[in-house]
Amino acid sequence: MAEDLNPNKNEQQEIQEETLAELTQKAESGDAEAQRRLGQRYIRGEGIKQDLAKAVEWLQKAADQGDADAIFCLSGCYAGAGGVEMDLNKAKELRHKAAELGCVRAQWLLGMNYRTGFCCKKDLNQAIKWYRKAAEQGDVSSQCSLADCYLERKRSRQDLIRAMQWYSRAAEQGNAHALYEMGRCYEKGELVKRDFVKAVEWYGKAAVKGNSSAQFHLGLCYAKGRGVKPDLVKAVKWYRKAAKNRSTMAQRVLSKCYRLGKGVRQNPLQAMEWYVRANDFISRFQFFVEEWYQNGSITNPFRPSFTVDQPNGSAVKTLLVRTTEWYQRAAEQGIDWEWLKSASDRQAKNRNRTDAVK
Repeated sequence: MAEDLNPNKNEQQEIQEETLAELTQKAESGDAEAQRRLGQRYIRGEGIKQDLAKAVEWLQKAADQGDADAIFCLSGCYAGAGGVEMDLNKAKELRHKAAELGCVRAQWLLGMNYRTGFCCKKDLNQAIKWYRKAAEQGDVSSQCSLADCYLERKRSRQDLIRAMQWYSRAAEQGNAHALYEMGRCYEKGELVKRDFVKAVEWYGKAAVKGNSSAQFHLGLCYAKGRGVKPDLVKAVKWYRKAAKNRSTMAQRVLSKCYRLGKGVRQNPLQAMEWYVRANDFISRFQFFVEEWYQNGSITNPFRPSFTVDQPNGSAVKTLLVRTTEWYQRAAEQGIDWEWLKSASDRQAKNRNRTDAVK
């Protein structure tokens, strides 16, 4: 019975072909939306052989009838997507026309261009103009970008109010960046009464959606007891999530936690690894290890004694392998050869001591 309810491959192909045939018929009869959709199918090669020239042909027919989305797609073709000779001035003209006709994607792209100065002169006021047009149509990315622009401009208190209003609207749609910014507003007490409990609430919503800044700030709240009961273990949990999410600040703080044993068992190997990640993997590795080597309050990472929980020395050998790779990469970047030589000598001694542990 289940097989009777699901069409086989041949039947699915027939259905797809019928749909394409119907779409083509509508397009040939002058339906602008069908012409645009058919052009997009030729671009993607969806149910039909990819043909950029035919895609441009159908998009042009739809554009001639004022289809904003077709005009925007056509601007992409002129910008270098193919199917027509590249013409950046024509692409810019079509992009503006599509935005004027209400194409959300074109409005967002113009906002981004004016904000960053890409393909045009940087103009924050123009960026706000186009982002607002898209934001008012409910585009959540534009709502966040518009709020960012108001904060960036910040000519008056009114800009701050508008920023929070648009962050709030984007947050209602579940945007992680907006949720994080709402948390920041409550933590800093900007335009609202400072409320650490609400800040934690907003950070939490953004953190579970994977926003690294929110994860890091949530960790800080747990570490400092802001809006929640102090809990270093939970702080480290969120630092780690943010660190894995490439937050440099979180990587540095997590390294310190492992180095000092705060909220987690002291682990020099992990501390070193996160520190190296936070500092572009190599550039400050020399300084960090040398500092450890000279600092009597922290166990020398080149000595196997720090891995008391692993008497077989496996962690030591792992460290030796990793440090060997780091030394080689550091040397390629011109780090002090004399220091590298002394470090290599210490490594060789540790290798002998590790072999003796076997």
